[in-house]
Amino acid sequence: MVDVMSTSALLNAKSVAVVGASDKPGSFGGQVVRNLVDFGYAGDIYPVNPRLSSLFDLPCSASLESLPERPDCAALAVSNQHLMALLAQAAALGIPSAVVFGDPTVGDGRAPELQSQITALAKKQAIAVCGPNAMGVYNLREKLVISGYPVRPGLPIGKVSLITHSGTVFDAMSQNNRDVGFNYVISCGNEAVLTAADYLYDVIAEVDVNPVRVLSTGTVALDALIVPKGAEAAKSGGEHGPNT
Repeated sequence: MVDVMSTSALLNAKSVAVVGASDKPGSFGGQVVRNLVDFGYAGDIYPVNPRLSSLFDLPCSASLESLPERPDCAALAVSNQHLMALLAQAAALGIPSAVVFGDPTVGDGRAPELQSQITALAKKQAIAVCGPNAMGVYNLREKLVISGYPVRPGLPIGKVSLITHSGTVFDAMSQNNRDVGFNYVISCGNEAVLTAADYLYDVIAEVDVNPVRVLSTGTVALDALIVPKGAEAAKSGGEHGPNT
């Protein structure tokens, strides 16, 4: 059986720090904060930018270390050159999850060695990392929308979950115009740490989740699902199984 890492701190985050939050037009980090605010996320939102005192009427902190509390998730909207130092800082502070949006394997500032460095640090420090190259993570029931791309507020909520490696599928299906509702929408990215199987393992264990759709460009280690955490609940509610 494949080892799995819990995604709970990420998918059910009660507080989110956004590193790289900015008031500049088109800012990726600024859009992460804007999405959380516009969706009415009830958890604590902590923009992190040493040059700002506030963003969208939220107080800004100069660093992760200066936050008033330890957040459940650090959304790292930063360049590759700053990524590992900030991820190490998050791990040292005991922040249990992070989202890495940038892709170290392509474009300006390309640093493919970061992929293995992210894996090593996250495994050692037990921090659940989505990405790199992740479009984001949504838990629409909790109005938790962690993404640096514009997301239409008021997306319908349903009992279907979508886990995908494709950024196009992630955006097109979650913001469809046919009122198809989702609860979880997850972009796996390059899977340096968390994999599609990790998300599946937790999502199918929830009693109010029905179909789970996995759209993958690679192989999903479904043997990680042999004994899902929801097995006890499934005894009374029927067998759970992923739709792939």
